Amino acid sequence: MEYTTAEEYLAGKIKKVTLPSVTATGKHPVFVIRKIPPKAALELADLLELPEDVDLENINEALSSIDVKEKLPELIDTIIPACVVKPRIKKEKKNEECPKCLCIDDLEIEDLVALFEEILEFNGLTAKGIKKRQKFRRESSGSIGRSSRSKNRKAAD
Repeated sequence: MEYTTAEEYLAGKIKKVTLPSVTATGKHPVFVIRKIPPKAALELADLLELPEDVDLENINEALSSIDVKEKLPELIDTIIPACVVKPRIKKEKKNEECPKCLCIDDLEIEDLVALFEEILEFNGLTAKGIKKRQKFRRESSGSIGRSSRSKNRKAAD
């Protein structure tokens, strides 16, 4: 039996993002982001002091009740290094462990904001993503309910 390669496993869990700044070669940088890993998700929940029972349906409401601006530096320090796959980004300056890594302070503000927004959107953590998921769940549960109701009506007839 063949095993799953890293590329196969990550397909659909990573995304290329074109950033707004321009490099010295005149091109827009392209980074690769990933879904928020479980460890980072736990760190976020702890950082934002979210209730243990909060789910994705209620996370937008929970986030809106928190002063996110106050926690923004910590959110960035958690989300960006955990979710940017290429090039690697570290919280601190480059070191011997990762000499080719960028650090958060190397990024231009417009790129940092773009990455942060793309990661949230890719994970469905924007208002638009949450509404889309809620609509899907309503439609899914509604179609199940309708089909069982129509079966019951046919049985009664």
